[in-house]
Amino acid sequence: CPGDDDAFARLAHALRATLRPRALLFDMDGVLVDVSGSYRRAIVETAASFGVVLGDDEVARAKRETDANNDWVTTQRLMAARGVDASLEAVTERFEARVQGTDGAPGLWVEERAILARPVLQRLAARMPLGIVTGRPRGDAERFLRHAGLADLFATVVCMEDGPCKPDPAP
Repeated sequence: CPGDDDAFARLAHALRATLRPRALLFDMDGVLVDVSGSYRRAIVETAASFGVVLGDDEVARAKRETDANNDWVTTQRLMAARGVDASLEAVTERFEARVQGTDGAPGLWVEERAILARPVLQRLAARMPLGIVTGRPRGDAERFLRHAGLADLFATVVCMEDGPCKPDPAP
């Protein structure tokens, strides 16, 4: 055990939280939501619109990095690694057109599916409050929860607009 009082207090707090949690927090992308046909596809398609061909495995590797929570920034970085310099504003605009849709094309968000079934989440919600901490914009997060019929199961939803990005512990 840590000999330092502050370090021991942190350890004791972590053990109490583990043994008696007061809530269960979920990430969205890849945990609650299958984003292979939406956000991941939007990265590939956005890069392609700038002339950069990305493979799914390359995107998956990039998304495993600790600072890859923002898909707009991740797309821009992947493109820059291939020598294509585009502003974050331009990348975001093209990415969002794919995710949200345009007058002539539905958005990729319609491809999203829940990974965990509602009955599983209902059983968990009966035991303790559920929350979400996501790097998604609030509108996207809330739309998915409504579309999937899960919105009523989560006591709180913390999104990219609410504070520092993950992995910062503040959210």
